[in-house]
Amino acid sequence: MTASKHKTVAKPRLNRVSGSAVASLLEAAQQAGGDADALLSQAQIRCTLRDLQSGRIKYLSRSNLSLLVQECIQLFELHANEASGHAPMVKDEFELLCFCLITCRNLDEAIHRAARFCQMLEGKAGELTLTYRGSTARFTMRTFRGRAGASSLISDLLGLSSYHRLFSWLIGQTIEVERLELAAPDYLPADAIHELFHYPVSFAAESNQFRFPSHFLKQPLVRSSEELRELLKRFPFDLVSNDLSFSGLHETVYAIIKANMLKQEPIPTVDQLASLFNVSSATLRRRLDEAGTSISKAKEACRADWARELLTSSSLSIEDISDKLQFSSAATFRRAFKQWTGHAPSAFRDSAKVVARMGDA
Repeated sequence: MTASKHKTVAKPRLNRVSGSAVASLLEAAQQAGGDADALLSQAQIRCTLRDLQSGRIKYLSRSNLSLLVQECIQLFELHANEASGHAPMVKDEFELLCFCLITCRNLDEAIHRAARFCQMLEGKAGELTLTYRGSTARFTMRTFRGRAGASSLISDLLGLSSYHRLFSWLIGQTIEVERLELAAPDYLPADAIHELFHYPVSFAAESNQFRFPSHFLKQPLVRSSEELRELLKRFPFDLVSNDLSFSGLHETVYAIIKANMLKQEPIPTVDQLASLFNVSSATLRRRLDEAGTSISKAKEACRADWARELLTSSSLSIEDISDKLQFSSAATFRRAFKQWTGHAPSAFRDSAKVVARMGDA
């Protein structure tokens, strides 16, 4: 299978979900021993399961859904893991996993580190593997559930979709997959699953997995710890989230350049960036030109943004900031900053301090 045959799984900015799909989720929760109306109340949703089943409540917002999913998934995980000998992975452990990944250089390293992290949990987080066949990579998530059923299905689907969304977020691009494959039968209606998770799903597969073009493994990670903290306020329970929207090519190039600057690594050349995007150098230049930018402009924008950030939030000297931004001298940095902002770096810093003091007053 080649990369051109893959279809992108888009993450549209949906802001609501039908009451019937939510009812299917809650009916599964009741089968797992939960109280559907209590779960709705805990998620601060003022309706009952009967309201959703009857059609009186036709839609819920995605923000309400994320709170409900967080309440339900704890129930599903405990129910699915009964008699397995393994406690379910908790949110704190998942968040620690995410912070372990953020320092990786590229997606390939991040997936292998995630696999090692899960191995240390001795079954709680299942077993992750990454394999290759030609130009196609396969990510597999094996879980150790003690009970089959809707609880296991939803838990595994949330886990698999969360890894796809997390890996895509880390590199700033949607990783192309045709579908998610689940080892379980379709214990829930297919239309409800698609509306809740917005993924094409196939059931009764050999394992929980998704396949994607292997060239994505070379993509560098472009996110910061600060961005991750913001993401984790709702992830992975937001299912379809505006926070997981992905940038255009020029924004992704900017993110890659900034990530390299933060790591004090050389800025990638046009040829290196083209290889990362699996296009020719000429195509990359043309697409950046169509977006009104270039590698040099993106580099300057990164330098300017980071310079403002360092002058505002750090006590580094002008000389140290110049070194971090890879200028040949502090004088060269001062001239560049004056061109970017119309102010000298020291004057910009003094002005930022005055504004901060006024805000604290």
